[in-house]
Amino acid sequence: PKSLFINICNLKKTKNRVQASVALEADLCASDIDICVVSETHLNNKIPDSVVAMASYNLYRRDRNYNADTRKNGGIAVYLRQSLEVIRVIRETEFEMISIILTLPTGHKMLVIGAYHPPRFSYDETDFLNRIVEVVDDFLDINPNGLVLFGGDI
Repeated sequence: PKSLFINICNLKKTKNRVQASVALEADLCASDIDICVVSETHLNNKIPDSVVAMASYNLYRRDRNYNADTRKNGGIAVYLRQSLEVIRVIRETEFEMISIILTLPTGHKMLVIGAYHPPRFSYDETDFLNRIVEVVDDFLDINPNGLVLFGGDI
């Protein structure tokens, strides 16, 4: 069976979201990547999925919630090859974290977690780490032979 290829990247230094997504799409296609976790996307609700969409991939986003008085930027995105069957998507409300449960072509279940923990944050750091552990534990309780992929910037 085909191997699963994974890429984890950070777009912090990229100013233009459209150029970044075009370059990332070229990299994903050239390297035959199946799963890509992207941190510091700087996406927000004014940027539609269509701007950063990629052919042959489904996009799952967890943008930073912000207004004019708070910090912007941050955010997480996960690109999954369309051939991967997604079972469930969990977008956290308190943390910049997205969890996706999927079925691999082999039939195995996989949990993909993308997370970004900014340098300055307004939550208890222990709560953030406990939530990651809780999501992984819940998944492994149901899928004891499941695979876990964690990517991002913490």
